[in-house]
Order: sequence, then structure tokens, then C-alpha cells
Amino acid sequence: MSPAKFPGERDGYDAKIARCIAEVIAAIEADASFRVPHTEAERQNAFADWLAAYRSKLAPVIQAALQSELPSPFERQNSGVFQDTIENRIWPEVAQRLRSYAVRYQAGAWVRQHLGDAVTLGIPKIRGERWYVPLGVASNSAHLGQVVLDANGMVLSDLTSTCEQIREKLHGRKLSSITTAAEQQ
Repeated sequence: MSPAKFPGERDGYDAKIARCIAEVIAAIEADASFRVPHTEAERQNAFADWLAAYRSKLAPVIQAALQSELPSPFERQNSGVFQDTIENRIWPEVAQRLRSYAVRYQAGAWVRQHLGDAVTLGIPKIRGERWYVPLGVASNSAHLGQVVLDANGMVLSDLTSTCEQIREKLHGRKLSSITTAAEQQ
């Protein structure tokens, strides 16, 4: 009988899986060699090749985390269930976090080039095939705009907030008629 068949055990099992995921993510964050994809080839097919490379690199970490959370032979007796847990419960969450890091890097590079370094980036969220990265400024906690990226990490400029739109939200009024210091020069 699997642990999920006992009343109340499913929550305990889910908590173990959540701890495995957290352990793998902590290992990624502690890894000084971690690098987000820089080339378009690494970003193709929703980062598939880059994720595959990290999957093989993280395999021992995932395995160790799962074994530490499911230490009894009873819980590990069926290696198919063990692999299924990795494939369907742990890896999808880890892969999504890795994609989030890659998307945030891409958004950050675009923001520095087009909006400047005073703009802050929030946590990327995916909706459908697009990523949305909230924008703000350090002196204001409000959501002032967003960078929208496709599944391959390419910025969709027509859906992304402009510098003027961010200024308008920041100052609470239409700024198109106001001349900025940079424009006066």
C-alpha cells in the first residue's frame, strides 16, 4: 500500500516532496557555477537544452533529497514510483524555477539597456506561453510596469512597459507634456 492511501498521509507525502524541491533549489542557489543561458540557442524550445544539461547535473542532488525524505525501504521499494515522483512532482517544479531565473536574467538585461538601472525586477510569473516580470523602483513598492517575454526568453517589446509609462505611474499623472532633464539637454 502506498503512503498516499493512508488517511492524512498524503499531506505528509506532499510536505516531503516540497522539502525535496526546496533542497534542490537551495543547491542551485548555492552553486557558484550556476549560469543562466546567454545564447539564443540555449534559450530555444523554452530552454530545453539548457534544462536538460542542468537536469543531468542536478540528478544526484534530486536523488539524494528524495532518498533523505523517503528513507524507508517501504517508501522506496518501487523504483518506478520513485522515478515517477522525480519526473512528475520534483523536476517540473525545479525546471520552472530554473526557467524563472533565466527569464529574470533576460528581463534584467533588457531593463538595464532600455529603462536604466533604477528599475527593479519582481518574480517572473508564467501565464500561458508568456512570462511576466513585474517592474518597480527601489523607493516605491508599487507595481509600475512589466516586461513580457515569450517562452524562449525573448522580450516582447510591444507588450512591455515603456520608460514613460513607468514614470507616469510613478508620478501619478500623464508626463508626455512635461519635459525631463534629459530632454532639455
